[in-house]
Amino acid sequence: MRERYEDFKQRNAEILALAPDTVENARSYFERNEIAFPCLPDPERSVFRQYDVKSSMVSLGQRPGQFVVDKDGIVRYAYLGWQQWEIPSVEETLAQIDSVQTPPLPRAGPGNYCYQPPRPLQKEEPMDAMLPRNFELPWTAPRVAVLEIAGQIGVQVRGPEMVRAIKGLTEDSRVRAVIVEVDSPGGSAPVSDAIHRAIGRLAKRKPTVAFVQSAGLSGGYLIACAAQKIIAVPTALVGSIGVIFVRPVVQELMEKLGIRMVVTHEGKLKGMFQPWREPTPEEQEKVRQLTDEYYNWFVDAVAKARAMPAETVRGYATGEMFSAAKAKEMGKAPRRLQYVRPRRPLLERLLARSGGGLSEEFIARLEERLLPRIEFR
Repeated sequence: MRERYEDFKQRNAEILALAPDTVENARSYFERNEIAFPCLPDPERSVFRQYDVKSSMVSLGQRPGQFVVDKDGIVRYAYLGWQQWEIPSVEETLAQIDSVQTPPLPRAGPGNYCYQPPRPLQKEEPMDAMLPRNFELPWTAPRVAVLEIAGQIGVQVRGPEMVRAIKGLTEDSRVRAVIVEVDSPGGSAPVSDAIHRAIGRLAKRKPTVAFVQSAGLSGGYLIACAAQKIIAVPTALVGSIGVIFVRPVVQELMEKLGIRMVVTHEGKLKGMFQPWREPTPEEQEKVRQLTDEYYNWFVDAVAKARAMPAETVRGYATGEMFSAAKAKEMGKAPRRLQYVRPRRPLLERLLARSGGGLSEEFIARLEERLLPRIEFR
């Protein structure tokens, strides 16, 4: 903080206000040096009230609110925050602004505030990072988002759409906390892993609570473990920690129908998952090794998320389902809830128009494969 403050003084920058968290974190330093600044809930907005702001580097997505540029082209720093960002000189700042050909930004004043996004754009190209972002009105109420994860993972719960939805919640400044509603028997191991990791990244940024009303089993339980807390009603089913590998064998049926397969391949284990023959002992052993690897990863992920010893988790990771003993109170609910659902694929939306309730069943059947899956169940 001392180095940052001296850097401000060397640049002859005017310090207008400090964010409350900055004052609290550096209180001893300021008191020791008899430095006093106004402490405001939103320092940058107070700057907008004081100056007829022409531009803001935050508006351009480059830096998160350390300064603004007034109508006279003077760079005025708003507060000592985000210390990991390098403070540019006045000349560098104005050069960056002048190098961008963009429409005029909205004027900011006492009656027309421009609330800047709290995080900068993460772009590789400097010019792309300078493009303006959408503005949010300062009176937009904060929200608690409810993310629904319902159905079989990998079928009804699709990985790419769900991960994109979680990423959007992570980056949305209006969303202050997230409730993850889990109602799933499990499903695809890779999809469960992807959603688990996405919610883990979300939980590092914002309060995240998993709520299980009906079933949070296997992969569904893994997803719930990524939240900071799991809350369940007494009759909900949780657990079922285990891995299952399913492969149909239709050899006898094909023989009865007079169907035979001609296979050409390189690599002795290349055809180990094919359904038209019985697996060899070597192939069975390879499958066992694979399921053991997934199982150990599952146990370790649950142990890490729940802060429990792996051996303790392994003791009840038998694939058994358990009823939740009790549920904790959710606390006082906010006035607004934002329900977030991934967009349905185009095919499903088209089928919903023509076939009504048949679309989900059709999509589920369409996504079933004859080849085996590894699933958390």
